[in-house]
Amino acid sequence: MTRLAITSAVCLGPWGDETSQLDGLNWQEAGPTEAPPVPGFIESAFNPLVYAVIRRLFDLEAFSAGEQTSLLLGSLFGDATTNDLASKQLIQGKPDNPLLFYQSVMNSIVGYITREMGITGTTLCTTTFGNMTSALLEQAELLLASRDARQVIIVGAEVSGSVKTDKTWSLLDPSGTRHGMIVDAAAAFVVEREEDASAAGRPILAVLELAGSGVSGCPETASSTYEALPLRLGGIQGMIGLALALQRLGGSPASASVLFRDYSIGGEPHEIQLAISAGLG
Repeated sequence: MTRLAITSAVCLGPWGDETSQLDGLNWQEAGPTEAPPVPGFIESAFNPLVYAVIRRLFDLEAFSAGEQTSLLLGSLFGDATTNDLASKQLIQGKPDNPLLFYQSVMNSIVGYITREMGITGTTLCTTTFGNMTSALLEQAELLLASRDARQVIIVGAEVSGSVKTDKTWSLLDPSGTRHGMIVDAAAAFVVEREEDASAAGRPILAVLELAGSGVSGCPETASSTYEALPLRLGGIQGMIGLALALQRLGGSPASASVLFRDYSIGGEPHEIQLAISAGLG
């Protein structure tokens, strides 16, 4: 069974780009997320968010260019802002804007990023109705175990303000407690085999082991349960929660582990246990 190491993590949202600010965020007053514009992408924050978090990893030299680096992008709704805008223009009889069609396809920003940053390994865009974090980690494990990649970047993004996504949330939660609370946010992690990260001397934020839909084999001492934030980040709820769990683990004693629950929409959570790597001493 492959022991996975998370060697870098970044996220971006109304709290800014520091994970340590997540705990103190007043979600009810969350404003828009600022991400620098990306040439060729207009109107929507989705693609700039994806670019911004991966660019942060690139600037930190958290991954290597070439065919041994893979990129996996996950989102429940994708670029919902652009999809809504294109639909509105069609209904209003306005001319089609080819740029909107191009950027509404999730792999368009992936192609832009891989070309600019020299990533030539496997790329994949996916969506799931829940457990997004677990699904991306399982795909990363397959790539690493088969040696098709030595590093896998997993990234997720969601954007607020879409009529369609608001309607979807209202159907998922008729009581309205989760409706309209999605905010612009993105998160990205670099995942690799623990032995490869150790051999390369890269810092390991945490290790985890995947076994089916759960995790086993990590130290059980001082284990604490991390409950996911209320649903307000769409499909990347668990990814932001994972970033927060990593932050909390980093501030714990070396023997600590964190049990993180990656929640599904209307289903059972997947459990991911994070632990300090024994190799860190």
